[in-house]
Amino acid sequence: MGSNDSDWCNYKQLVLSLHNDEECVRFLQEKGILHTNRVCKGGRDMKLRFRKNGNIYWICQFVECIQYVGVRKDTWIYPSRLPLIDIILFIYGWCYEWTSIKWCERELNISRKAVVDWNNYLREVCSLKLLHSSKKIGGDNTTVEIYESLFNPRKYNLGKTQSQQWVIGGICRETKEVFLHLIPDRKKETVLPIVEECVLPGTKIYTDEHKAYEEIYKLGYDHHTVNHSQNFVDPTIGAHTQIERWWRSSKERTKGQCRTRRDMLDSYMTEYLWRQSLHGKEPFAEILKDIATFYPPK
Repeated sequence: MGSNDSDWCNYKQLVLSLHNDEECVRFLQEKGILHTNRVCKGGRDMKLRFRKNGNIYWICQFVECIQYVGVRKDTWIYPSRLPLIDIILFIYGWCYEWTSIKWCERELNISRKAVVDWNNYLREVCSLKLLHSSKKIGGDNTTVEIYESLFNPRKYNLGKTQSQQWVIGGICRETKEVFLHLIPDRKKETVLPIVEECVLPGTKIYTDEHKAYEEIYKLGYDHHTVNHSQNFVDPTIGAHTQIERWWRSSKERTKGQCRTRRDMLDSYMTEYLWRQSLHGKEPFAEILKDIATFYPPK
C-alpha cells in the first residue's frame, strides 16, 4: 500500500495488506506515525528487528554499544501494547463509526478500557487539528451552535493525563465550518470575546443556558438557548442541535460506558466538529495525516 493519501482502500483491502508485523510497521512508517530510522546515543544508525514472539525493536549492533529501543518508543502509540494490526484497524473502524465496545470486543478482541482510551486518543487528535485550523464563521442568515467541553489530553509519550482544559467550539449549520479555542474558564469575560472573535455579527447563535452567554445579544447576535442537561430539543421550536442529533445517531458506540448525557456530549464535541470539517475528504487518510502532524515520532 503506497504512502499517497489519495490511495483509498476498503476494510478488506486494508486487512489483506497488513498480513504481518513488517507490513504494519511499513504502513505506519509511510504514514509518518513510526520512525523510518533511528540512531543510537553514539550517533550510529540502528537496525529494525522483528522477533517471532512479537517484539519489534531498533538495535545498534556495534560491539561496544548494543542499544535497544522499542519500535513504539517516542511515538503516538506508546506505551500501548495492543498489536499494531489492532491499532490500525481500530483507527479505520473509528473513522466509519464502528468502534462500539461490542464491535471492538468481537472483531478486534480489545478490552472495554482500551476501547474507551483509544476513542479518547483519537478525539484528542481531532481537538488539536481544530485548534490549529479555526476561522471566523457564520454571518447573516446562518446559524451557529456553540458548545463547551472539557479537553483532557494525554501527556505525550507517557500515556498519562494532564489537568483538564476547557474548550469552546462552534459549527455553522449551513456551511459546516467550525472553530475551536482553548479557554481557561467559562466566565463571561473569557467566553464572549472568543465568540466575538470567531462568529460574524448577524448570526443566529445557539448555546446552553450558562450565565456567561446572558449578554451575548449585545454583540449583535440572535441568541437562543438549549438546556443540554434536560433536553435534546429546543423546547420553543422543537429543533435538535446538530451535535446532539449526531450523538443520538451514534449511541451504539456509547453503550456500556456508564456516563451521563452531558459527559458524552463533552466527549463527542470535538470528534463531531472534526468530522463535519472534512467536507467529503476520506476520514482514514485525514486522521492518519493529523496524527503524523501533531504527534510526529520524536
